[in-house]
Formats: sequence, C-alpha cells, structure tokens
Amino acid sequence: MEITKVNKIINTSAENVWGIISQFSGVEKYVPAIENSVGRGEGEGMERRCTMSNRASFDETLLKLDHQKMELQYDVHDPSPFPFS
Repeated sequence: MEITKVNKIINTSAENVWGIISQFSGVEKYVPAIENSVGRGEGEGMERRCTMSNRASFDETLLKLDHQKMELQYDVHDPSPFPFS
C-alpha cells in the first residue's frame, strides 16, 4: 500500500486543526476541490459522499479515527477521481 503524506505549517494549534479534519463529513472545509460532503453513519465504518465543484462525486469510508494520536484513515472507493486509494 502506498502512503501519501502532506506536510504544511499551519499557524494554529494541532488541536484546532484536528477539530476540523476529524469531522469526517466536513472535508469541504479544507479541500477546495470538494464542494460538499454528506456523511452516513457514525464513527469508524461511516461513509461520506463527496461532491466536487465539477459535480463529480465519489464515496469514502472512515477506517480509523484516533483522537489521542490525531490519526484519521479512510478508503476512497472506486471509481475515484484521485490517482490513489
């Protein structure tokens, strides 16, 4: 499995960033290409449908959400508009 990591300096605390990205149904708050997302379910195993600004949509499943380690892992379902899974 390939791993994608993004490193970026954000001028706020890790807790503030985690408060935003740990909301699995709110990905449009920090991914400009996504216009909105709708979650189904709760916690690990929940799904979200993301709709992009070009109206393409795709589904993802939350695999891991660890608030102590601030780790989030999810699966992008095929077909995906992104070149990774």
